[in-house]
Amino acid sequence: MKKRLLSILTALALCLSLLPATALAASDPENYVFDISEGRITIVDGSDAETIKVTCGSKTVDNIDPKEVITVTGKYVGPATDNWDIARNSTHNLIVQTSTPVTIKASDLTINNADSIYCYAMALEAANANVTLILDGVNYFAGGRDKGGIVVGTGCELTIQGNGSVTAIGGANFGGAGIGGDGGGACGTIIIKSGTVNATGGNGGAGIGGSYNRAGGTVIIDGGTVTATGSNGGAGIGGGTKGAGGKVTIDGGIVTATGGDKGAGIGGGYYGAGGTVIIDGGIVTATGNSGGADIGGGFDSSIHGTLSGSGRAKITASNVKANIDVFNGIINDVSYVTVVNDEKVNKADVLYNGKVSYDPDSNTITCKNSIKLNIKGNGSTDINIFHGDQGPAVGTLTVTGAKDVTVTSNGHYPAVGGEADITCTGNVKIVSPDGMAIGSALTYKNANEHGYVVKIGTNLESLKDFATKPAGETFSAKSFGDLVHALQILPIHTIDHVDAKPATCTENGNKEHWKCFVCYKLFSDAEGTTETTADDVKIPATNHTPGAWEYDSTQHWRHCTVCEEELDRADHTFSGKTCTVCGYTKRSSGGGSSSGGSNTTTKTEKNPDGSTTTTVTDQKTGTVTETTKNTDGSTTVVETKKDGTVTETNKSADGTTGTVVTDQHGDVTDVSASVSNKAAKEAAETGEAVTLPVEVPAAKTTEDAPAVEITVPKSAGAVKVEIPVEQVTPGTVAVIVHADGTEEIVTTSIPTENGVVLTLDGSATVKIVDNAKEFEDVHSVNHWAEDAVDFVVARGMFTGTSETTFSPASHMTRAMLMTVLARFDGEDTSGGSVWYEKGMEWAKANGVSDGSNPNGNITREQLAVMLWRYAGSPTSDHSLDGYTDADQISGYALEAMRWANETGIITGYGNGLLGAKDNATRAQVAQILMNFVKNLNR
Repeated sequence: MKKRLLSILTALALCLSLLPATALAASDPENYVFDISEGRITIVDGSDAETIKVTCGSKTVDNIDPKEVITVTGKYVGPATDNWDIARNSTHNLIVQTSTPVTIKASDLTINNADSIYCYAMALEAANANVTLILDGVNYFAGGRDKGGIVVGTGCELTIQGNGSVTAIGGANFGGAGIGGDGGGACGTIIIKSGTVNATGGNGGAGIGGSYNRAGGTVIIDGGTVTATGSNGGAGIGGGTKGAGGKVTIDGGIVTATGGDKGAGIGGGYYGAGGTVIIDGGIVTATGNSGGADIGGGFDSSIHGTLSGSGRAKITASNVKANIDVFNGIINDVSYVTVVNDEKVNKADVLYNGKVSYDPDSNTITCKNSIKLNIKGNGSTDINIFHGDQGPAVGTLTVTGAKDVTVTSNGHYPAVGGEADITCTGNVKIVSPDGMAIGSALTYKNANEHGYVVKIGTNLESLKDFATKPAGETFSAKSFGDLVHALQILPIHTIDHVDAKPATCTENGNKEHWKCFVCYKLFSDAEGTTETTADDVKIPATNHTPGAWEYDSTQHWRHCTVCEEELDRADHTFSGKTCTVCGYTKRSSGGGSSSGGSNTTTKTEKNPDGSTTTTVTDQKTGTVTETTKNTDGSTTVVETKKDGTVTETNKSADGTTGTVVTDQHGDVTDVSASVSNKAAKEAAETGEAVTLPVEVPAAKTTEDAPAVEITVPKSAGAVKVEIPVEQVTPGTVAVIVHADGTEEIVTTSIPTENGVVLTLDGSATVKIVDNAKEFEDVHSVNHWAEDAVDFVVARGMFTGTSETTFSPASHMTRAMLMTVLARFDGEDTSGGSVWYEKGMEWAKANGVSDGSNPNGNITREQLAVMLWRYAGSPTSDHSLDGYTDADQISGYALEAMRWANETGIITGYGNGLLGAKDNATRAQVAQILMNFVKNLNR
């Protein structure tokens, strides 16, 4: 039977091999890989409905499901020619001539037609072409004269994503954009979600957007690292020379936009209007050139468009000409209106136009002549809004996170011209000397537990109660009318009287005052109208007044003449027979008599937290022992010897003890801890770690690290413990010291906020080491995976690609991951005919992988499958519906991806994409492995 089945399969394979490529297209993804060096690549409608056909030189594959990924690779450099007939007939490029949405993966692809006249590198030619371009590896597109690097015409849409990079360069003469319109052609829609994108416009073209004399179209950037540079009048992002900026929306990523000569950084080209710019997120640097705005219109344009945003972005730009009256965000590390942060807001004029300023000393935002304001303070910010000349102080007003709000206008104009929506904790004062206080509706909510009163009048002196509201209730009014020129809202405080209290030698006293027990404000009057401060009502402590010295044969002391507390007890300091401090003189010995008395002194004090400390001083040895008994049942004993050696022993309420010995220089010389039976049992029941009552430094080497001797009850089995560590980092790791002196990194040791957690099966000697390494391409650039790199390198799971580099963007192979997991499992991977042999043998023996294609790049879904198998193939019915590309997950990997996402091991790119089929980079694998190890230890 087996032989018959084999014969049938062999015959079937032979028949299939004789069929044309079109017959294989629907079932053979290998046919979806095309090499640009073999000819021009065109993508058109397929012979069957809702399919596509791809032609590359002599190769044609028809009736491809549009959901399949078309991979284009290889390198092509076009001929250097000014002859259009030669150029159009001989050059290779990538052309999309179908309106059916297609997905193209550019995998280490180069199309360079820079020297071929009128030839682009890639173009969306169909009227409504819709292309998703996945970046894999390093890619390069250069258009010829008048053409763009990647041409996206009107009505077309290009989405760029992936882990790789692309460089796109527009052609010379009336050049096209790096990505966008070609010579004389307008730009469609460009969406960038991830990857590294470098776009440079040709002569007069934008980096991303319009070509010469054309507008910028629609550009949306949600993520990735984007660098866009205009040329000779083109904007960095926006219009080409003489072209308007179009619409640019940035919601994430790192974006650097630089205009060509006289072009805007983001906005219009030379002579071009600014367009609409919305920056809701990301880190954005915009630089205009030779008179072009950083954000706004190009040189010689008087129309600069608008800039708006939600306040999450950080923008660096010094010449913003766009209208930003409604903008919320951060400019040059200065928060404009949205969030007041003392560390970031440090300049007097936030907008550089006199409209909005912030004083960090008084925590006050001041706004003048504004059309619309949306102000969010930090909870205690004062808001001061006024008009310096004529007109309303503000058109419409929204305030949250404020303390006191004051709005004032001059003349007969309203203070607030339109609606006002205010939430604050303090007072509201809105005044117009001869006009309405508010031209439209008012909504107010107090952000505390007070009731409040609304007062109105023709001026502040004539205010009368208008409404009283209880705590938590919102006040609203559609209109107050022409005669209400002043409005004030005051909290109704719940006042307690505080009696005057005289100061003592050691404690401050206070003047009589009143305190609101809801908001804790202080007042100098019973009505709660005059606010005061703690410093104003404080009467400072008087300090002790020492009396005359008292003494015995070994010590001296004094008493305070006011409170009689003992002061300054100490041993005598003799010069000859006389103490130089108190004047005591030793008696001459006679007849061999000696003075009697105890050799120790004992003093017990009660501490403010309720604990008691007993201090015992040994007069002979100079040893001082302080024993503190805490209210939770724990104790601390600190023994300080005369030579400066300090031994601190802490005992937790559960009976676990820890001892740390430091020498006279403060260096730790000995550390030990003992887990009690009670603590071990509770840890086993709860799954939580036993925190050892010691703290050790994380040394850079094991030679410098103090050894921690940890005793675990023999009957306890495996116990999870936490060793508190000074300045713990992701690279902090535990090292076991075996009885023979050898040392072993505990790969599963996890850094926490306060220390390192590891599981011990019996007593052990442990050292704590910060084992991270510095890499120029990670730490010097604040790479997003810096913590994960420190984690995996410290545990020996990864090494650098050199002494100074980690290569975070390089792809991982299947062999690399098999080796990493083998090392993590404690396997020695050295030796073998090839470097990965031992790791591959381990993976096959443990069912982690079948060992196939070891040198192939590993995808994110393949990585998930290996980790899932290592974890025992746990079941998961977790939904992945929140990811728009979840339908692209292979069937064999679906449950593994569900498990990995459910446990937080693989969480996607943050833009709705899971990227299951994307090749995994070293940085991604480091992050995923750190998540995996932490999940194993939950």
